[in-house]
Order: sequence, then C-alpha cells, then structure tokens
Amino acid sequence: PSLPAYAQLRPVLAALRDVERQGGWPRVPDGPALKAGATGARVAALRARLAAGGDLPPGARTAGGGEPDTDTAQAAFDDALAEAVRRFQARHG
Repeated sequence: PSLPAYAQLRPVLAALRDVERQGGWPRVPDGPALKAGATGARVAALRARLAAGGDLPPGARTAGGGEPDTDTAQAAFDDALAEAVRRFQARHG
C-alpha cells in the first residue's frame, strides 16, 4: 500500500518483531496489585518492564545504580514508577 500511515507502521512492526526475537518484554510475576510504597522483586520487575517499553525514563530506572533485584531504589514503587504506570495505562487504554 502507498498510504503514508502504512509506511510509518513498518518500522514499528520491525521493532516489535525484534523484541519478540529477543525473548519478549520482561515479565512481572503474578501477585497482588502493586501500588505506591510497595517494595520487592515484583516492583523491580515492573520497573524493568516499563523501562523496556519506554514508559520509564532511563535516569529513573537506574536511580539506585545497582541491579534491579538487589538494589533498594530499584525495588521501591516511587513517584517516577507511578508516573510510568500512568503513561503505560494511558497508551494502552
């Protein structure tokens, strides 16, 4: 098709297929709803997922400077993570 919108979708599809080839998006383990103030490995997994999708800015992702599962800052549901969740939810309806 010669529509401009089709041409704009092609690189997005290629990027999504690349994500799929690399194993997909990081997964957040099942459990209770996460909210501000929560801590732990599931919060770190949520942070990784939102960072991978571009909803969490890189600076917010590495605020603590360590690995997500061992770094307290990475495992805390803070204001930056709450804003990233809102961005994700707004994009996905």
